[in-house]
Amino acid sequence: MFDAALKIDPQTPMAQFYSALAFEQDGDAARARAIYEQLEPKAKGEAPWMIGLRARLEALRSGKPLQALAAPAPAPAAAPSQFAPEQLTMIRGMVSGLAQRLAEKGGSGEEWARLVRAYTVLQEPDKAKTALADARKALASDATALANLDALAHELGLGS
Repeated sequence: MFDAALKIDPQTPMAQFYSALAFEQDGDAARARAIYEQLEPKAKGEAPWMIGLRARLEALRSGKPLQALAAPAPAPAAAPSQFAPEQLTMIRGMVSGLAQRLAEKGGSGEEWARLVRAYTVLQEPDKAKTALADARKALASDATALANLDALAHELGLGS
């Protein structure tokens, strides 16, 4: 979803941040850190992505566990306003398509996590919580996936 937004406007800092966060959560901390460091000069304000960027970068630089310095959940009024209306429409369509595919065919823990993250960024916490519950049901036999979902729920402020 954020890759598509970056194709439209490669300089969208918030999309770059969430793309880097996805790399980090997928285990590519070096790639995430490079993006975070490139964005750091732009992160002087208090927008949620800026606060998150500083926290994630501090964690990577200090070697502390990332959960110890987890990014705060996105503030309800900030995220979608960062996108142009056509970008937001495209992103919502992609998220809807992902949700439908996961509901019909299932998917990996990473795919479910992307859906939960996307709903959070789109300021749709009820849908994020529903997707999280659906993911837990779909992945009930995968202890690792469930642990990752629990960590994601904590990070995004969605409860347990």
